[in-house]
Amino acid sequence: MSSVILQAADIATNSFEGLGTSAPGDDWGYSISPTIVNPAPGAETTFDGTTRGWGPTTSLSGLTVISGPEDGIRFFGGSDADHGSIFDGNARGWTTFDSIDLTGYTNVAVSFYWSAQGNLTELGYYLAGTTDGSVASFTPQTNVSSDANTSTLNGTSSLIQSTNLAVGGSGSYAQDWIQVSVPIDDSITSLSFALFGISDSTSRVFGWDNVTLTGTQIPEPGTYALILGFITLAVIRPLRSAGNF
Repeated sequence: MSSVILQAADIATNSFEGLGTSAPGDDWGYSISPTIVNPAPGAETTFDGTTRGWGPTTSLSGLTVISGPEDGIRFFGGSDADHGSIFDGNARGWTTFDSIDLTGYTNVAVSFYWSAQGNLTELGYYLAGTTDGSVASFTPQTNVSSDANTSTLNGTSSLIQSTNLAVGGSGSYAQDWIQVSVPIDDSITSLSFALFGISDSTSRVFGWDNVTLTGTQIPEPGTYALILGFITLAVIRPLRSAGNF
């Protein structure tokens, strides 16, 4: 008897190929907190000779541990973000991706690549979700004197995970691209995902790239019936041809 194999597929992705919050092939939009003080024309970020900024870039001065983006021609970088043209003061920067409806999906996971160099003290990810069908959302905590996990959850959203990737604050820290993958429980019907970090110097730099949400779509009952019909025909026809049915 033939079996039905359901394969995981991309639900949403962003590898930061455009200067704005979306580009061809990047269908997981995002917003930035706090607001960039002096964004470049047509973009949501500022880069000054690839020295300081918070947004997509092709390279970043000080991030020499990588040879380039993990995927495509750009990655998301952060450097000296407390500069007057970026956040204009020390703040935890957030890149918060659009909430995604996970109804009808199973085996969901969020994955991304990250890299960091210098004595960066904080770089992490935040996940919130709902189980009642409402849209998951939260208000990011940008104050560096409070932990990222004190962000305000909205509505019926609950915190799934808030993790600092233990950059450690070491001046000699240097991490090439490494992937993080986080499984999402099947009970989650809406997901809000964000990446955050504190970069208040050109010697405290980071990058992340190739953010992907994957899952297996559960077929509708009618689709199962159609598949079962095809399987039945595939079994009966050979038996009829052999005179066994």
